[in-house]
Amino acid sequence: MVKRAVKTAEVGRSKAHMVAATIEQDILTGRLPFGQQLESENELVERFAVSRNTVRKGLDLLTNGGLITRKGGIGSFVTFNGQAIDGTLGWTMACGSGRVLADLLSGRKPEIDTSELAMARYEKRFG
Repeated sequence: MVKRAVKTAEVGRSKAHMVAATIEQDILTGRLPFGQQLESENELVERFAVSRNTVRKGLDLLTNGGLITRKGGIGSFVTFNGQAIDGTLGWTMACGSGRVLADLLSGRKPEIDTSELAMARYEKRFG
């Protein structure tokens, strides 16, 4: 059974809850598959016709519910196999060409470009 981060949008619920519920529904129905990057905050502002603060509160609800992971300056990603994308290897896979992610999703052993991994570790360590 899938853990629900946000209760279905109801009358009287905040706009942030409605934004979160809509995105959650997209995740649970497969429209936004695991590992996929969400639209930018500005695109979500336009899509839902709400303020950027409202979008951020909605994304916070999804983050707290474990459905997405946010990385400053990069974006928000649907959690990978129910686990938040974290650490150098996880972000390398999420931000890379997508080949590694596609391999993992199909059950194949991924071929990781070690130069990408080394660069990601260097950037993490030395900024």
